[in-house]
Amino acid sequence: SNGDDAYTYARKAYRESSFDDAQNYARKAKNAADDAKSAAEDCNCDEAASEFDDAYTYARRAYIASDLSELRDYARRAMHAAEAGNEAAENCR
Repeated sequence: SNGDDAYTYARKAYRESSFDDAQNYARKAKNAADDAKSAAEDCNCDEAASEFDDAYTYARRAYIASDLSELRDYARRAMHAAEAGNEAAENCR
């Protein structure tokens, strides 16, 4: 799912040692979180949509971060928000 992808890409960005590769994963996490948010909104799952919106915001901040340390900080937050979004989505079905 998009939520799972958002988590996976954020985790990859967090663990990546290359800034360019981490930035690429952060971009993918941002896009997946945005798609997950839209899907959650379509299902009227407000809590999941809110968490995925946070994941999107953090992934976007990771993507535009100026160094790897800042990128990792936001990627970690995006990861946690995506995980929370996935849990909320499970409870919504």
